[in-house]
Amino acid sequence: MGDSFVRVRDVTAPALCIIDNDGRRLEINHDDALSLFQLAEGLEAATTSSCTECRSRVIASGALSELLSSFVEHPRVSEIIGFADDASTLHIYVIDVESPCIHRTWRDPGREEFFMAVKAQSPSRKRR
Repeated sequence: MGDSFVRVRDVTAPALCIIDNDGRRLEINHDDALSLFQLAEGLEAATTSSCTECRSRVIASGALSELLSSFVEHPRVSEIIGFADDASTLHIYVIDVESPCIHRTWRDPGREEFFMAVKAQSPSRKRR
């Protein structure tokens, strides 16, 4: 399993980071993240589980591709669809990098799946 870090258009301060279980990640800047959530109504149609206080969530990758296929005007849509389509599992994970949220109110079972995926990509875990 090789790491694949995708940084497009010199995203120096990501607002969102989308990850999968294969160690891939796609960073999205503030403006693109804001417009994505506005256009796609918070990605709710593709969300299987989410924090109630921030934009972090578990997304069904196939549903995300379908949802975003109609939003061709968004500058990152083709990259996000490609990322979702290439995912080897049913779910991908959106991390709200801008939020200091620690997800205390996220109560459904998807919370544990989210934390396991994020922990698997943490720098301390990769040093071993």
